[in-house]
Amino acid sequence: MIKNYFKGKLLRLIRTAMQEDFCAIAAKAESIDQKLQMCLQEQQTLKQCINEQQEQVNRIPSSLDQSMEVALQKIDKQTEHWTWERYRRLEKHVNEIHRHIDFTYRDLMVALERQRTYLPKKNIRLVTDAPLAYESLDYLYPHGTIRDNTRYPRFVTKCEELLGRKENLAFLDLGCSGGGMVLEALLRGHISMGLEGSDSSLKEQRAEWRLLGDRLQTCDITKPFRLETEHGNLQLFNIITAWEVMEHIAESDLHQLFQNIQNHLDEDGYFIASIACWDDIDPKSGINWHVTLHPYVWWKKRFEEAGFMVCTELLQPIDLARGAYNPPHSYKTPSNRFDPKTSFHIVARKV
Repeated sequence: MIKNYFKGKLLRLIRTAMQEDFCAIAAKAESIDQKLQMCLQEQQTLKQCINEQQEQVNRIPSSLDQSMEVALQKIDKQTEHWTWERYRRLEKHVNEIHRHIDFTYRDLMVALERQRTYLPKKNIRLVTDAPLAYESLDYLYPHGTIRDNTRYPRFVTKCEELLGRKENLAFLDLGCSGGGMVLEALLRGHISMGLEGSDSSLKEQRAEWRLLGDRLQTCDITKPFRLETEHGNLQLFNIITAWEVMEHIAESDLHQLFQNIQNHLDEDGYFIASIACWDDIDPKSGINWHVTLHPYVWWKKRFEEAGFMVCTELLQPIDLARGAYNPPHSYKTPSNRFDPKTSFHIVARKV
């Protein structure tokens, strides 16, 4: 009996101890589980921090690229501004040098002419009721007339070849601007005269106006005019030219201009013109100096309707004093290409 009592008590003690151990183990297991969850959370947080740091590191090159791009753009703008400023100053100095050389050259030529006349002279009198092209945009807003001066000896020698003689030819340049092509013909020993609708070059005595005197005169070429010899006879010309002039003439004025050319062109003579087909707009006033813009076929038809025979194939673009390859300023290098749709020439003679 006593033995059974002690045996039962021992079993209860063992059971109680085991329950306490199980509780302690469970508590420890729960504590370990909590710590494990905390470790996992810390690991997740650490991984998130690492990812955020990696993103920041990845953004650094992009940010640097953007900063460098902005810096390079600023440098490009500053360099471009500096370059243009330098170019403008250089262009100004070059123009001043050209102007100085231009005046020196003409001083020498005027002095030589006064000592001994070496340019052919023929008294040609201009008769007109329109001494200036008062309604022309080139008179109201002088542009090419106050800047241009074309020199091109090749054209004169080509005309000599075309006409089959090298002496006693007569040249008339309509819209002559600085008078450079009038001088070219004179230097070859020919009679030469230029007519200009604006008096800007006359007033300034620029380009060849100081040297050539009454070989350069002003009048409105779209109004009736007559060029007479000293005996009152009509002066005829073997070559009449209009370098980039036709597009400046209103369509309504072309009939009279054609009539003036017909009146003064010799029977075996040629009218030669370069024609532009592009807008020439003044940025200040907004006016377009080129008032008649049409392709070659339109001009060809107008010349034929006016009684001319068109024979443009007789001259090549390289032969022309203006248009095509050659610029309006004699000191500029000719271009190595041109667009025949926007710059072309026409050669015509009487039928």
